[in-house]
Amino acid sequence: MSELPDPDSFGSYADWPGREVHGPFGRLGTVVEIYLDDATDRPEWVLVELDEGSRFVPLAGGSVEGEQIRVVHGARVVSGAPDLTLSKELTQEQERQLYDHYDVAVSEEASDSLLPDPEADAEPTPEPEPTQPLAAAPDPTPTPEPEPEPTPAVVPVTEPATEPAQATAPEPVAEPVAALPPEGETSEPENQGPPVPPRPEPVAPTPPPPAAAPSPPPYMEAEGDSGTPPATIIAGAAALAILLLIILRRRG
Repeated sequence: MSELPDPDSFGSYADWPGREVHGPFGRLGTVVEIYLDDATDRPEWVLVELDEGSRFVPLAGGSVEGEQIRVVHGARVVSGAPDLTLSKELTQEQERQLYDHYDVAVSEEASDSLLPDPEADAEPTPEPEPTQPLAAAPDPTPTPEPEPEPTPAVVPVTEPATEPAQATAPEPVAEPVAALPPEGETSEPENQGPPVPPRPEPVAPTPPPPAAAPSPPPYMEAEGDSGTPPATIIAGAAALAILLLIILRRRG
């Protein structure tokens, strides 16, 4: 309901200047003066001291809470109220202008002046949305990024490739050469295979035997007669004996 507060809740009006006035969203300011309706002597307006000056606020729907007055209008609506010239009383035209601003229904039935309609609900005037300041444009100059620290070049250490060992052909092993046996010996021990014949040595040519006397006719050894062998037989035996001697010397 848009009724005016009970005058008895205020006590002495002279004690109110300097006390706080609060709205539905917090503190508004301090009391400068309380204005009464001429016809009913009921408190109708409170003049509030704000940071930007003084503004009239309707007490319809308000209440007294200890040493504070609580009204149904917020700070933004109060700050946007008409800035009227201060005087001892408000004219009817000024009241109409203020009620229109606070969107309060009025009636002239209960008083020759304007009063809030008691049948109308006093609802808080919605707070206008605050105008958000435009976000400052970002600085077009980009912030230089810190230069990355130079990374030392890492040179990979390449180990020398181990070349595969070239297959070397095995050196030919010299076959052992059997040492020549001393003169007169064979290369094989005794009783191991046939003896190796000695290396022939140059033999001085044997002078031809002296011409033998014509041999007598074949001698036919008579039974019981030993006789003398012919010269050819003797010469062959001598040659054989010399050869055997040479062989025996080599073996010895």
